[in-house]
Amino acid sequence: MLYITQLIYLIEGKEEVFNEYENLAIPIIATYNGRLLLRLRPDKQSFIEKSIAKPYEIHLVEFTTENDFSDFVKDETGLQFLHLKEQSIKFTEDGNKGSTQSYSYYKIRMHFEVKMYRVRSSLIG
Repeated sequence: MLYITQLIYLIEGKEEVFNEYENLAIPIIATYNGRLLLRLRPDKQSFIEKSIAKPYEIHLVEFTTENDFSDFVKDETGLQFLHLKEQSIKFTEDGNKGSTQSYSYYKIRMHFEVKMYRVRSSLIG
């Protein structure tokens, strides 16, 4: 199993565009033997301690194999609504204001593409 944690940072005022993107993008995960295990929208009180900017959402996604994930990233359907992602998602490389960048579709695909960490199931327990 491949587990991906995604921290999502939005462009201010683009929540509705992001939610439209999510509604279209999330169902594609299952097509590639994946599951959205968690979708969290933390508020300020959710953090005990942090050294990065507060993400708008945090996702935990699971894929059966790396090939499943790779195929998911290349899914052509997502290209039809790529503009929604590009209009709504940003990230801060180091958690500071002013270092905003946009994502390219094939680096890390989908709404939850700010920071990506792969964790093997054997490490989880």
